[in-house]
Amino acid sequence: MLSRLSLRATFSLVMGTLLLGFLLFGWLTFSKLNQLSVEGPLFRQIVLGKDLIADILPPPAYVIESQLTVYQILDTENNDDQQKLIEKLKRLEKEFNEREKFWQQQHLSKELTAAISNELFPSGQEYFKEINRSLLINIKSGNPENIKNQLLNIQQLYEKHRLAVDKVVQLASSENSQTEALGKNTIKNAHFWLWLILLASIGFSLLVAFAASQVILRQLGGDPQYVS
Repeated sequence: MLSRLSLRATFSLVMGTLLLGFLLFGWLTFSKLNQLSVEGPLFRQIVLGKDLIADILPPPAYVIESQLTVYQILDTENNDDQQKLIEKLKRLEKEFNEREKFWQQQHLSKELTAAISNELFPSGQEYFKEINRSLLINIKSGNPENIKNQLLNIQQLYEKHRLAVDKVVQLASSENSQTEALGKNTIKNAHFWLWLILLASIGFSLLVAFAASQVILRQLGGDPQYVS
């Protein structure tokens, strides 16, 4: 089939195939980049999944579930049920400490690291320390007055921890917004340079192919199919 084409038509076919290949490559690159970019469909799906889990499960680095468990312990008269709740409280404390170890190994901003290391986890540890040192002992001894006083202390420690939580959330939200804006700007710049490189590559390749075809045709004295 190609043998029936003129040399000029053959060069045109080659250049057309080259152009088509560049366009397909560009379309695939941009479509995948948009799919994986910030606020792309995959990004939104991942964020929605994390938000759903955060809405359903109590956060282990926030002692709110532990605070609820404390009130359940005080409200329970059955010793077996009370012991199960105390074991649950121990488990929550263990999960809290595990999250502290995890976040100590992460690379965060100085402000966020300071808020987590100096406020969030120390206030939580102080909260659990007061529970283990005083409240649980007084519960076992059955002293209502001491329990009431310890509960007030624990409530104050919880409020202190809650303030640290609010601060970390505010810092993290602000940094997430900045990171998202940076990601959008990076994607925008990447689109610009990809388009520029793609169009420049297409133009240069077609120019070189056309110039080469003209040189060959001149050397042959014209298209061989029409040269007598």
